[in-house]
Formats: sequence, structure tokens, C-alpha cells
Amino acid sequence: MNIRIISPSIMHSVDFTHLLWLASEYSAEKLSYTITHELPQMNTIGILENASLIAFASYVQEPTRAMVEYIAVKETHQGRGLGSQLLHEISQSSPEIYLETDDDAVEFYRKQGFTVIPKDRDPRWPDRERYTCTWKTKPV
Repeated sequence: MNIRIISPSIMHSVDFTHLLWLASEYSAEKLSYTITHELPQMNTIGILENASLIAFASYVQEPTRAMVEYIAVKETHQGRGLGSQLLHEISQSSPEIYLETDDDAVEFYRKQGFTVIPKDRDPRWPDRERYTCTWKTKPV
């Protein structure tokens, strides 16, 4: 399983839409908008197994950091280190990785070595605790 850049055709697949839903819990309308309008402005990498997408990450490469917007691993493949592999791949081109998450994933990022700081609630998910996570991947 190699990490590769995800093509537009894969982004319009059922597998990708499901993974994006796992990462965001967006409505079908918001998923479609994100795929057609937001993701083309980001770097998107993924892992395929037998031609099926099983994990992906989308991020914005800024001058001093990579800002991860979406990351997800198919339910049947969680716990196998795929999310860690995606973060490691992103770290190869950036001295810092920044993202925001909530309670369901914060422990994963702590285990990866991210510094985790509580933040104000996001209006999109008003009932969830939110966190900023930063990982200095290499000296600046």
C-alpha cells in the first residue's frame, strides 16, 4: 500500500465520499460542495488497497506549515497505522503540521506527538469539545 496523490476521479468515488463523511459528518450537499469546490484547492493524498481507497488526508501547504483539513481511515482499516503514515508523508514537506479536531480523535493526535490545546467550540459542531493540534516535525 503506497501513498499517492488522489486524482479527481477518485475524489468523485463512493469510497472517497464515505471517507470525507467520516472526517466531517457533512450532509450530502456539503460533501458534494467540498469535493467540487474546496478540495481542488488542497493537496489530497491517499492509500489504496486493491484499487479501493481506504484512507486519505487533505491539507493546505502554507509557507511554514501544513494545515490538515480532513483525514480519515476506513472503519475496517483503523488501528493499522494508516493515519500515522499519512501524517508522516505530510511531514516530509513541512516543518509543522496544524489541525483542529474534537474528542473522537484527540487521543490519536496526542499519541502522534502533537501538542493539544483546547479551543472554543466550533459552530458547526456546538455540542463537541474542540482542540488545536500542532506537531513540529523538524526544526525551522
